[in-house]
Amino acid sequence: MTRFFHRKLGTAIFGASLALNVVLAAWIVTHPKDRGPPSISKLQARMIAEMPAADRPAFQAALEAEQPRFLPAFREMQLARARVDSAIAAQPFSPDALREALRSMNRQWTAASDLFGEAMIQGLSKVSPEGRRAFAQRLPKESD
Repeated sequence: MTRFFHRKLGTAIFGASLALNVVLAAWIVTHPKDRGPPSISKLQARMIAEMPAADRPAFQAALEAEQPRFLPAFREMQLARARVDSAIAAQPFSPDALREALRSMNRQWTAASDLFGEAMIQGLSKVSPEGRRAFAQRLPKESD
């Protein structure tokens, strides 16, 4: 009886371990280490890489020329985001402090987005109509 119980228990533990490993493997595959929105540097690099080869140098040069304007705004946005995280975790929790931190982050996001938008306009003004069409086709589309 004891041997039967140990065998059943061992089989159950093995099955549970196998199931857990499958679930963890699936989670690791579907949740890459680099989660969250891409950094502005990664986004810029991807945009440049996806530009048709003939237009890539002009597009890259234009975006890089604009970096001194938009990178500081994105750094400020990261600091604002950190203030949101701090307000969420604060003890005691203050809805007013979180509200203000969120407003600040939203203002910073708008400023950074506007500056990066201008950089994109500068870059796209330097590429061919085919390059602009290719760029537009690669933009994320809303899905239902």
